Amino acid sequence: MLPRILFLDACVLYPTQTRDLFMRLALEGLVRLKWSQRVQEEWIRNFLQKRPDLGPEQVERIRAMPAKMEAALKPHEPLVEGYEHLVAKVHLPDEDDRHVVAAAHWGGAEAILTFNLHDFPEEDLARFDLVALHPDAFLMELADALIRENAVPGTILKILRNQRGQLRNPPLEVPAFLESLRKAGLTAFARLLHAFASEL
Repeated sequence: MLPRILFLDACVLYPTQTRDLFMRLALEGLVRLKWSQRVQEEWIRNFLQKRPDLGPEQVERIRAMPAKMEAALKPHEPLVEGYEHLVAKVHLPDEDDRHVVAAAHWGGAEAILTFNLHDFPEEDLARFDLVALHPDAFLMELADALIRENAVPGTILKILRNQRGQLRNPPLEVPAFLESLRKAGLTAFARLLHAFASEL
């Protein structure tokens, strides 16, 4: 069964395409999202390092984003707090990733959504009743389930149509929008969507 309570790793919160898409999935009730303040700080730090051209007002808008995200998803309380006592009990190849597992478990997540699957070995997560899922694989499974029910992944197409429609800087035609998803790491999902391009 496809997990629906997902703890987002920093690499999913940035790039923008994946963060926006999973937020929209959550607002439609298809998933529930969890994150920690540390994970939010990590993606913001990575973003700002790559965008030294941003002015103070733009930087402030980025730093305010976690609070806006949290408010948008109430009453589901996506922010996980109080997990720090578990960090020392987590064993991973990179000790700097232990906080992700600790927060995901403490927050009741069923899976960690990450592009870096090698950082979260299956045997290490099993102790905490967690699995690591690649966002592309998760979206493919979700789309497949909707296609089996309705022949088309209607809810996902509506979400993506709205997501594309709100892009202003710059606006993207469908091919460019699908290419942006591919570049964000959603390779198979973007390929699947080509069959539904007329609905995007």
